[in-house]
Amino acid sequence: MTSLTPLKSDLCNALEQCIKDVQLLISTIKHGSDMKEFIAVAEHCLEACMACLDACESGRFDRGIMMADSAEACALCADQCESLDLPESRKCLASCKICLEELFHLLA
Repeated sequence: MTSLTPLKSDLCNALEQCIKDVQLLISTIKHGSDMKEFIAVAEHCLEACMACLDACESGRFDRGIMMADSAEACALCADQCESLDLPESRKCLASCKICLEELFHLLA
């Protein structure tokens, strides 16, 4: 056998990238006073993705619930990112979409 087994699943990689890009977006827009509602959505996405990543990596029994929560949070965050015209929001939007794709593959 010549193939190597990947150490991380595509979902874990997608979650890690989503977390990184959401954190970058939050730090970019944090000082805008009119962005409080958007920041709350982004922080919810961040927390849901972190909880999902932890559940998936540790093999917890509630990872399906965490995956559903993460999918919902990423969908909301992606919708919000579409309304912003920032490079960080476009990057976050792309990461959320990839994360959603991976989540839907596993939740289907």
